[in-house]
Amino acid sequence: MITTELYPYFDDLLSWAFIGARTTLSTKHRIFASSLDIPVSFKNSPDGNIPLSAQGPIVANARHDILVTGELHDRIHTSAGNPYAHLCLRGGYTHTNFDPKSICLAHQHLTRARIYDNLLIDVSHGNAQKNLRDQARAFNTIAEYLEGGLLPLLGVTMESFIKSGAQKFSAHPDPCLSLTDPCLGFDETKELIYKLYEKLIMTTTYVQSG
Repeated sequence: MITTELYPYFDDLLSWAFIGARTTLSTKHRIFASSLDIPVSFKNSPDGNIPLSAQGPIVANARHDILVTGELHDRIHTSAGNPYAHLCLRGGYTHTNFDPKSICLAHQHLTRARIYDNLLIDVSHGNAQKNLRDQARAFNTIAEYLEGGLLPLLGVTMESFIKSGAQKFSAHPDPCLSLTDPCLGFDETKELIYKLYEKLIMTTTYVQSG
C-alpha cells in the first residue's frame, strides 16, 4: 500500500495489506495503518534494520489523532489502533534476517511494546537475494523452526506464480511467467506448503498426545 488516499475506493476488496520496505519508515503510513480494521504487515527497511522497522507495527498498534480534510470543513479523527499490525522480516541489501538471532531481536522489540506473536518471515527478497533456490532453502529453514516450536511466527510469505522464474518485458510476454521478481512455480510452491503442513500436523499430534 503506497497511496493511502486510494484506500477508500477499494477497501472492500482488501483483507490484508503490506507496507513495503521503502515506505515502512513513513510516519504517514504508520498512522494510517492504525485506523484500518485489517491486518497490516510492515516489511523491514531495505537495509534490513530491525529495531527501526519494528516501530511500524508498534506505532500502528496505538491510537492517533488524524486530520481528515473534507469539502466543507476539516476534522480530527481518532484512530482505534490496529491490534493486527505486525512486522515482516524480508532481509536486507547484503544480508538475510530469518535466523534465530534476528527473529529473537524482532520479538524483543515487539514484546517490549506488548505486541505479541506478530511476526512474518518473507523468504524471498533480501532473504533469498532474488535467488529461487535460496527462497526454497529459506522456506525449509523456517519450516524447521516451526516444526521445533522454538520460534513463534505468524507464517511465511514467498514470491510464487504459475511458472518458475522471471522474464524481461517484451512484445509478447508469457502470461504465466513473472515480469518482476523471480517466482517459484505453482508445483514447487505446492510441494513446499504440503511438506510444511505435514510437519506441523506431526508436531501438533505429538504435543496433543504428550
